[in-house]
Amino acid sequence: MKNSPQIIEGYVSHERVSPRIHSLKSKTFYLRIPIRSLLLDRGRNQPSHGNWIFGINRKSLISIHNEDHGSGDNIKNWLSETLKNNNLEDTVDGEIWLTCFPRVMGYQFKPVSFWFCENKDNELVAVLA
Repeated sequence: MKNSPQIIEGYVSHERVSPRIHSLKSKTFYLRIPIRSLLLDRGRNQPSHGNWIFGINRKSLISIHNEDHGSGDNIKNWLSETLKNNNLEDTVDGEIWLTCFPRVMGYQFKPVSFWFCENKDNELVAVLA
């Protein structure tokens, strides 16, 4: 497989100015997952992939699940519908990378999911958030 899941290090920060000033910055990690390579090109409707360390729609140390991203239903259907509704289905003909915070040991925290959509030349053509 040409595209594999990746771990990206980053920070989560928050600043509040009212009712009192408070801020925090914490180091964290995100997963960058090649959705088309892992799920869409394999013809899976309800994808399940992985092992005990990393999994999609299965119990694993680190995992992502359909209900945590997109519409909360089927990732494949949600992506197809979203791209179609925005006239992007022909433009996005390459990899679709989901960058998100995964479940860790089954516990879920999902501040935001970003979908980086490429064309067949590996150029970024759309971002869904």
